[in-house]
Amino acid sequence: MARPALEFFNGLGAFAADGREYVTILGEGQWTPAPWINVIANPSFGFPGSVEGAGYTWSINSRENQITPWSNDPVSDRPGEVIYVRDEDTGELWGPTALPIRRTSGRTRFGTARATAFFEHTSHGVSLELEQYVPL
Repeated sequence: MARPALEFFNGLGAFAADGREYVTILGEGQWTPAPWINVIANPSFGFPGSVEGAGYTWSINSRENQITPWSNDPVSDRPGEVIYVRDEDTGELWGPTALPIRRTSGRTRFGTARATAFFEHTSHGVSLELEQYVPL
């Protein structure tokens, strides 16, 4: 995973793409001190994307109309939605996000000019990319 040109790196993340993205790079065994959430939404649909990949989906109202489960916990970052990849030969599971199964390092990008969350993770010799967005 090639590291993009970063500005103002703080040990966990930095700005990239001339300030249009915030990139978080979590090394193996590294976590943010608290859940780092970015809300990605339009007026009628959205989700909070976290650096570790947790989140849930809502329609119309984020509190009243949750489509998938969410826990409002300021310390942990339990996912309400998960994408798994499974090796059919070994039965091992992993995914494009750091949660719920963390094997190696990964990178998360949040676009400030567009409402997107982009996850990159390489494990078991497979590179995964996941882009989540809400249309305008």
